[in-house]
Amino acid sequence: MEKIERRTRTLDLEQSDSVGYEIDDEFYFEDIFLLVEGMLYKLPRRNFVEDSQTFQDMFALPQSSQQPTEGSCKETPIILDGIHRSDFNQLLRVLFPRNYGIEERLTECEWASVLKLSSLWMFSRVRENAIQHLKSYHEKDPVHCLALSLQFDIKEWMVPSLTALAKRPQPISSADVQTLGLECALKVCQLREMAIDIVGSYGQIYNPGRNLLIEPKREALNYSSAIHAIFDIN
Repeated sequence: MEKIERRTRTLDLEQSDSVGYEIDDEFYFEDIFLLVEGMLYKLPRRNFVEDSQTFQDMFALPQSSQQPTEGSCKETPIILDGIHRSDFNQLLRVLFPRNYGIEERLTECEWASVLKLSSLWMFSRVRENAIQHLKSYHEKDPVHCLALSLQFDIKEWMVPSLTALAKRPQPISSADVQTLGLECALKVCQLREMAIDIVGSYGQIYNPGRNLLIEPKREALNYSSAIHAIFDIN
């Protein structure tokens, strides 16, 4: 899990403000200032603390009384290094929809951005939502489905996508290697070679219509044990 570096944490809510008014612990919202690729954001702190384990841990760090709290004003924003604004904006569209109670309509690429950041910062509810949306896009694309499952540890996608690749008539292409990476692509090739052995173990069947011996079709076989052995899936 990648940590977000910060020097201090935001002050906890006090029982009264500077003018003596009593503060409601449930409905008195604090803001945080975040900086992403030079763009300043002012957002409700509560959404990040309640939905993200990473931000929750970050705000629990000890604070310094010698300097302004990082994220408490625009002069000292929390800098999210290595994060692209395009990705961050898609996450915010899910966290803060423009119409309350109505989910934003995102493209496949935009949901992928949401999945990336929700996985990075442990927004568990948002991550699960992104997975469900992306599933509909990738059910017919086992290569990209496998790539996402490995990159973001989506275990429920691994066996179905690998099974589809084992059964696929077309060989692994250079484009597949580029998407999956060399190591993963080699394992998929190993799986497909094992599929040939599995087919061979069934023996040949005589086809009277064609007057010859044929091998059972690979798409009709079960590759579960081979997948678990090659990819070390428990």
